Amino acid sequence: MIKAAVASQGLALVRDIYAEEAINSGLVRIPIAASLGTPLSYYFVTQMQHAQKPRIQAFRNWLLSEIASRPALVQIEPI
Repeated sequence: MIKAAVASQGLALVRDIYAEEAINSGLVRIPIAASLGTPLSYYFVTQMQHAQKPRIQAFRNWLLSEIASRPALVQIEPI
């Protein structure tokens, strides 16, 4: 999934370990400053030039509203 996000084929919602290298190298970015409080972490990533596209923003906003509806599970982290 990370390879697809890097290749501009969409978004990736993945565990942190799978996204770490692509994030650290600047290939993708994390457009949401939140993570679910689970034993595993997931990151929503996309290429920087796509982060402001309406469909990406729509999905991001939907995901944030879903996260907001479960405040006990959410940990906000700086990006």
